[in-house]
Amino acid sequence: MKFTVPNWILSSLSVPVLVAMGALAAIGARAADLRGDLAYALGDYATARQEWQREAASGDASAMAAIGMLYDTGHGVAQDFGQALDWYRRAADAGNLPAMFNVATMLENGRGTQANPREAARWYGRAAAQGDGRAAYDLATLYRDGIGVRRDPQAAIRYFRMAASAGIVAARSNLVALGAAPPAIAPSANVPPGNAPPPAPAPAAPQAPPPDMPAIIAQAQNAALDRTPLSPEAQQSFAAIVLSLADQAAQGDGLAQYDVGFAYEHGYGEAVDRVRAYVWYLRATAASNEAVRAAALKGASELGRVLTEPEHEAARNMLVGGGP
Repeated sequence: MKFTVPNWILSSLSVPVLVAMGALAAIGARAADLRGDLAYALGDYATARQEWQREAASGDASAMAAIGMLYDTGHGVAQDFGQALDWYRRAADAGNLPAMFNVATMLENGRGTQANPREAARWYGRAAAQGDGRAAYDLATLYRDGIGVRRDPQAAIRYFRMAASAGIVAARSNLVALGAAPPAIAPSANVPPGNAPPPAPAPAAPQAPPPDMPAIIAQAQNAALDRTPLSPEAQQSFAAIVLSLADQAAQGDGLAQYDVGFAYEHGYGEAVDRVRAYVWYLRATAASNEAVRAAALKGASELGRVLTEPEHEAARNMLVGGGP
């Protein structure tokens, strides 16, 4: 059963209601880095582009890549693949890994420019060398088929292996087709030696929830939105809330998005991950409930002040790429 916080709980919170963009003026030195991200999360693509262009002028590669995405998708601007490629290329030259992959795919497929598989292979190679499994896979197919590069089955095998090791499942069947063994899959900690499946756990005896569980969940939710410490009991109930609301968060439920962000920030039911916490908070700033919006803005601004430059770049790439 999925838990939804009653309206009376939300209306009783002491979180101040803030006007999102205006409130950023008080965040501090990193406020300028957050405006574009927040505007994008709120669907204000024109403001996002304006802020990202200012950052791009200062050499911010992730801002360049984000502007490329706006032109690529037509968000806030007329869709223009040529402009998208230009911005992606600037970002790629400045070291942005997702932009390297985007440049390669646009060159391979002739999107925004004439197809140039040879140049695409060069960009795939640069991205693969930095660990991009998708780039390794696409480069492997070029070597396998002799497109843009000399046909080289051994090079194809090498890059398919890189892709498989990075989790690209299709690379494994390609390796088999080329007569090469896929890399071994690391055994799960829950799987015993050999191929035997783990023994089925004994069914747990049904237990009725504690009579005060709704109150504990409400306490956890209230404390989370107030951004105050949770008791150990509330932490456990909050972890259960996050697991049950993950699907709703992915579907755009603002309260669930805030819950997931809070869980990633503090490690409640999830490993601590400041990048994902920041992204989920940004998404929750578009929630319909004012208390959730205010808490999400506060969470994003607090994390925005402490994210390292690589973390912020990863977060922005995740935000504009639609990742988790």
